[in-house]
Amino acid sequence: MSCGHHCKDLCHPGHCEDKCSHRVKLKCPCKRIKKELLCYNARDDQAQVECNEACKALRRKANEVTHTHTLYIHTHTHTHRFMR
Repeated sequence: MSCGHHCKDLCHPGHCEDKCSHRVKLKCPCKRIKKELLCYNARDDQAQVECNEACKALRRKANEVTHTHTLYIHTHTHTHRFMR
């Protein structure tokens, strides 16, 4: 098949139908949400898994933690230099 999966039908004459029925998993960009679809549906350009509000909230929280950690290191480094 054009997707790379093998035809699941028993041996048959002619070409295999190009509607692959293998199950594949799609993930949202942050990989938190997973959705299982049939391969031929997943290959459709509109088959996408979008991040939801929970994903966005987790991303904001991670950015806040990173920013806070960076500020701590920056402040600690400058304080430590002046104490010598």
